[in-house]
Amino acid sequence: MPIHIIGPIKMTLAILGLLMSIAWVVIWVVVLFKRWNKPLLSSIVLG
Repeated sequence: MPIHIIGPIKMTLAILGLLMSIAWVVIWVVVLFKRWNKPLLSSIVLG
């Protein structure tokens, strides 16, 4: 493949990987927040 095609593909894959990891973090925070809905946890999440 030409180089000008490989560049955008690599960037797209990097962005997708970043979005996937962010999505996993958000999902885990929501799951843990629902499972242990304590004042300490909510204060950590809300900062």
